[in-house]
Amino acid sequence: MRVIGYLAVLFMLFLYWLAINGY
Repeated sequence: MRVIGYLAVLFMLFLYWLAINGY
C-alpha cells in the first residue's frame, strides 16, 4: 500500500498551496 506516501504528497502540496496564498 502506498497510502502513506500518497497522503504525504498531498500534505506537502497543501502546505505549498497555503504558502502561495500567503497564509
